[in-house]
Amino acid sequence: MDYFFKSGLNRDFQDIFPDREEAVHVKALRLRESDRVCVVDGLGLSVICEINFISKGQILLKPLEYKQEEEQTIKTGLALAILDNRDRFEFALEKSIELGITDFYPLISKLTQKRTVNPERLLAKSISAIKQCHRTRLPVIHHPVTIEILLDSSYETFILCDMKGKLPKASHLEGSTLIFIGPEGGLIVDEIENISSDTRCRVWKLGENRLRAETAAIIATGMVNIFHGRNI
Repeated sequence: MDYFFKSGLNRDFQDIFPDREEAVHVKALRLRESDRVCVVDGLGLSVICEINFISKGQILLKPLEYKQEEEQTIKTGLALAILDNRDRFEFALEKSIELGITDFYPLISKLTQKRTVNPERLLAKSISAIKQCHRTRLPVIHHPVTIEILLDSSYETFILCDMKGKLPKASHLEGSTLIFIGPEGGLIVDEIENISSDTRCRVWKLGENRLRAETAAIIATGMVNIFHGRNI
């Protein structure tokens, strides 16, 4: 079943008109009248609908069944240093959402070239990702933040990816988890020591090869997803 996004979704709606940006996908998806689709609001509310009418640039959906998804019990965050290559940064965001993160932190480190992100683009990428993997909740996209601020957060486990670490184990995770991934040039020694010295930190080695930041982010997020018992 194909997914659509509609902000402000309400159980009282008798008709649902997806935004034009969503409606244009109907042709590509080869949907027809009477087909069923799912509409989500990014806040856990979803509704199974029947396509009642299709015209150029607009569709009319009839709600059939509403469902409210409970909050995800295990919080999983990805703190990814803002990459100089925007496409790779956004690719990592999309894939980490597909793998179950609840929070995304654009990370500012010593070797980070860029210090800002485009919130509108990140939101658009997030919406696309939850539709792709049939999630009903958007992750929280935080403002750019430093390592020091994140070390003061309430996460129960920190994961730092480094070649000197140990192979990932499920026993390393205790409750909510935050993954740290550095920029293209990596984290400097002081940053690595700052994170790894925290008693909540587990240092993971993701293999023998030196990985790009976005590759490390995807692998680490996937491992946490599996260890937390979620479906990928």
